[in-house]
Amino acid sequence: MTTGGDYNYAPYEYIDRYGNPAGYNVDLTRAVAEVTGLDVDIRLGPWGETREALETGQIDAIHGMFYSAERTKQVDFSVPHTIIYPSAFARLGTPDFSSAADLKEKALIVMRGDMTLENVEQVMRNKTAP
Repeated sequence: MTTGGDYNYAPYEYIDRYGNPAGYNVDLTRAVAEVTGLDVDIRLGPWGETREALETGQIDAIHGMFYSAERTKQVDFSVPHTIIYPSAFARLGTPDFSSAADLKEKALIVMRGDMTLENVEQVMRNKTAP
């Protein structure tokens, strides 16, 4: 079985200083594999590429994908073991925002394949906040 995750999402999953997959999700995957007798290959890379690898069948599962009703049309989710809330950050002095709609006309940096990008694209298509 091959699993994938983000190579730069510490402390959950990342590439350590020796070039090896590391982090909470990686350790949990290895522990489950040991208990169940599975042989697991863990591949970490850019999140967008990891999502593409799942879609094309290059990997069998992804660590730590945020749940959304829209995503359930494409993938199955296990029961969550941890709850993580996505966050947005801005420079000091930037006006407050409370929804994705407040970010119109702003320059944003988001990862390809990330839920934040999906939400922003939905807002731009529908002109409403998710």
